[in-house]
Amino acid sequence: MAYFDPKKETNVVVDASPCGLGAMIMQQGRVICYSSRALTDVESRYSQTEQEMLAVVYGVEKFHIYLYGSTFSVITDHKPLLGIIGSSKPASARIDRWRLRLMPYQYTLTYRPGKDEANPANYLSRHPFITPQRDNEGENYIRYIAKTSIPNALTLEEVKQATASDKTLQNVMTAITTGNWDSRSVSPFKSIKDELTIHDGIVLRQSRILIPDSLQLRVVKLAHSAHQGIVKTKQLLREKVWFSGIDKLVETHLKGCIPCQSATVGSKQRDPIKTTPLPKHLGMSYLRTSLVPSLLENFSS
Repeated sequence: MAYFDPKKETNVVVDASPCGLGAMIMQQGRVICYSSRALTDVESRYSQTEQEMLAVVYGVEKFHIYLYGSTFSVITDHKPLLGIIGSSKPASARIDRWRLRLMPYQYTLTYRPGKDEANPANYLSRHPFITPQRDNEGENYIRYIAKTSIPNALTLEEVKQATASDKTLQNVMTAITTGNWDSRSVSPFKSIKDELTIHDGIVLRQSRILIPDSLQLRVVKLAHSAHQGIVKTKQLLREKVWFSGIDKLVETHLKGCIPCQSATVGSKQRDPIKTTPLPKHLGMSYLRTSLVPSLLENFSS
């Protein structure tokens, strides 16, 4: 080990395992400091990408006193992180939160394959030294999103139970955890896989809850309870929930809504306004001979 020198190039090597996180700060191949901690029960159920991203956050914040205000490199053996951190595309709510926490630091993320050169942080992540007493701040943020994104007439417990009995969402949760998206049943979700995360038995797409099939029509009816139009109904739904085919289901439901159809059908084909002709005995001759003289007489008197 060696003393830290702010003039030398600094590398932070991180790694995540199913049981813990490991990080070490190095300069010119010599170790300055080691650190590791175990995963909480919730963190152990993160996807591999989320665990590796948590390792980056853990390592950078752990060595804050050495790194803040300087430039350094973070070395990881998980290549998907390069596209997530270096991109402005949306990611899962947890990763978006962690990206914000890393913004004060000036770092470069570097990929080093584990098979080509052993990651020295690998051993640390598998032999954690510290057991945390509570979940990380990112988990508190996810808990807040799940609580505020649920429609008012539903509960998280209802969504959780419906998700547990929904085969498609169960396959999605398995794909998120394992990183295997080859199954045909999860193909509609593959394009948004980086935006998905799991929290307490439900699936989130960023800040929106994925609704199981059994609750989708109910959610659409709740959003359309005031009988607003298609665009407004879609806007209300997209603020809190999401599911595959959401636009089609909204349009189908609204086209079959009798109150909406009775208020809008034919509204663009109204008959032109026509004046009603006066009766013959109330024509202009009657006005000249009877009505006008009587009005003048009353006025003069």
